[in-house]
Amino acid sequence: MTHFKGTNLWEFSCGAGADKHAGGWSQEDVRPEHRFLSVKGGFLYGKVSHKNGMPTLTFQHRDVDGNVVHKEIFQR
Repeated sequence: MTHFKGTNLWEFSCGAGADKHAGGWSQEDVRPEHRFLSVKGGFLYGKVSHKNGMPTLTFQHRDVDGNVVHKEIFQR
């Protein structure tokens, strides 16, 4: 997950669905704009809901077993 400071640009992505297919980036190559980096299998889950009358957008990076390994919540 990448966020460029001073902007409202957020990049969410996930790679391979399985650990054995993960790669293409070094886990040690963490850049200042990386808020989360995991070179492992898994998936990205997104949910839009209303919390206390406010719209809420939640992104969760989950591992291959569905466990949440990172979460970002946006509210207006």
